[in-house]
Amino acid sequence: MYNVYTYKSNWWRFVGKRVLIAVVAFFVITFLIFSLNRLFVSPSDTYLPPLTNEQLERLRHIETYDRPGYKLYYLWIKGFFTGYFGYAYNDYPWLTDSK
Repeated sequence: MYNVYTYKSNWWRFVGKRVLIAVVAFFVITFLIFSLNRLFVSPSDTYLPPLTNEQLERLRHIETYDRPGYKLYYLWIKGFFTGYFGYAYNDYPWLTDSK
């Protein structure tokens, strides 16, 4: 005879495995994207007009480049879930000031 409780426990085990795989895959993929982004793209160094060392250090501090990698990843994931994708360079009026 067919046991209903065995079917339900197998179903929950299946769903639990799929959720666990999805969570692990999410963190692996986001870590790879974060690492490649930080490795190849440094907005404060490449997309702006030439800056003084003082302006560059200030911008790196504001963009949190001066923090350890695990804190940067945490802030990046937190921003992903809260919809915060950083400042626009127009928000930094002191970057366009003359030297």
